[in-house]
Amino acid sequence: MVKIYLWLIIVLFTASALGRFFLFFTTSKVSILDLAEASLGIINSAGIYGYLYKKYILPSYFWYFIIFLGLLFGIYNIFLSPKTIELIEKVGMGKSVLLLGGSYILTAPHLYFLFLYAKNSIK
Repeated sequence: MVKIYLWLIIVLFTASALGRFFLFFTTSKVSILDLAEASLGIINSAGIYGYLYKKYILPSYFWYFIIFLGLLFGIYNIFLSPKTIELIEKVGMGKSVLLLGGSYILTAPHLYFLFLYAKNSIK
């Protein structure tokens, strides 16, 4: 079950990153910060792959830093992102909390698996 979840996360992060990169070059709706978050998603995918197949990719301190960045992006997206403010204005606070909370409940566990990977990837 964990393997299926993590593969879905890899597909989700990769599709999201590809979409953001495409939109960055075709519209003005994607910021540099969005591209940084998309790049972080691709890096997360590599770490998840390493966890799934017990492959050493980079040292553990790198993965701890990536987890830290993931947490920072999560906090920024919830409290400071202009897109979150726009979402609240469009659908209201209640629906925004449900949407954001639901997305974080579905995607946040990958950070736990990255932590396990970092803990076990000491070389």
